[in-house]
Amino acid sequence: MRHVHSMRKTKTTPKITIVVVITVVAVAGLLAQRIASTSAQSLQQLEGEISQLEERIQDSRNRLQELRDKKDTLKNKLEIIRTDINKKEAELRQTRQEIASTEAEIRETKQKLRRQKKLMQENAATLYKEGDPTTLEMLFSSDSFSDFIDRKQYLDSVKESLDEAAAKVKQLQGELEDKKAKLEDKRRQQKSEKRALQARRNEQQRLLEKTRGREERYQQLLSQQQEELQRKRQQKRQAYQRYLSRNDVELVAGDPNKGGYPDRWANPPRNDRVDEWGMYNRQCTSYAAWRVHDDGKHMPEWGRTDNADAKYWYNLARRDDIPTGGSPREGAIAVWREGDGMGDTYGHVAYVENVNDDGSIWVSQYNVTPGEYNEMGVSKDKAAQLDYVYFQ
Repeated sequence: MRHVHSMRKTKTTPKITIVVVITVVAVAGLLAQRIASTSAQSLQQLEGEISQLEERIQDSRNRLQELRDKKDTLKNKLEIIRTDINKKEAELRQTRQEIASTEAEIRETKQKLRRQKKLMQENAATLYKEGDPTTLEMLFSSDSFSDFIDRKQYLDSVKESLDEAAAKVKQLQGELEDKKAKLEDKRRQQKSEKRALQARRNEQQRLLEKTRGREERYQQLLSQQQEELQRKRQQKRQAYQRYLSRNDVELVAGDPNKGGYPDRWANPPRNDRVDEWGMYNRQCTSYAAWRVHDDGKHMPEWGRTDNADAKYWYNLARRDDIPTGGSPREGAIAVWREGDGMGDTYGHVAYVENVNDDGSIWVSQYNVTPGEYNEMGVSKDKAAQLDYVYFQ
């Protein structure tokens, strides 16, 4: 029994060893899959958070621009109101001057009227002293008929002139009093209009201060969001580096000219504008479309006609009878499908710069790190897992 037991033990040892090895390999494989899955999920989660944060930042920028536009509008309105107030104050000064001038004319007219009355009184006194001769008395007292006519006309003209002068002075005084009354009404109206303008100015100033306060708050919010975005992008870079190190790829800054990607798309912020093929700038799809076009090949406007996320490029190419395959070629577009970890939710595309003798490839691309250009070496095994589009 002991021998039999010993033999059974001896025979089962290799089986146990094999089972242990298989178990270790299986656990290692499961662990690697779990690590890869966790890495992909982490990248996908970070990409989603970054995308949401970029949308919030864009909303904040839009709101901030609206507030700045509103602030500029309020400033312009305030400037117009200030100009109107200055004009109204100038009108008031002019009206005050006219009132003062009219009052001076009234005083002068009153003095003329007093002088005229005095002359009339003096003339009346003279006539009273001399008596009011009848026409017959004047005739007999005159040296000649001609002298009689002259004396008669003189007395009549003096009386008529005095009466006319007095009437004109009274009329002028009445006109000046009316003018002054109208000017006083005008001044009251101008004061009322000035008060209304000042009230409008105060209200616009209040709105301007309120808008400035909201602008400052949105600016602070935008700064906080941008800082958070930088942290998320740094986390994503680190996650990508971990992912790349596990998937036999090497990421470098590469060509300082960014593969010739035009400044009109490379300089503005990511997703700020759309390129000629309907792709958002500084995305992997926009860069790949540019490289296809720059090679003198036909690049469809998928961004305008289809959902042109990178993960769909292989199927879109097959639909449009563009050659595709599983072997890398220089000038081809390498396609990472959804779930490959590279831009996991949307997939990824890159331009194949070189195919090395060992089967590894060197690609250039945008947006592996958000909105940035870089180049990457991909191992033979990984390159063999990718799809390729051979634009013509």
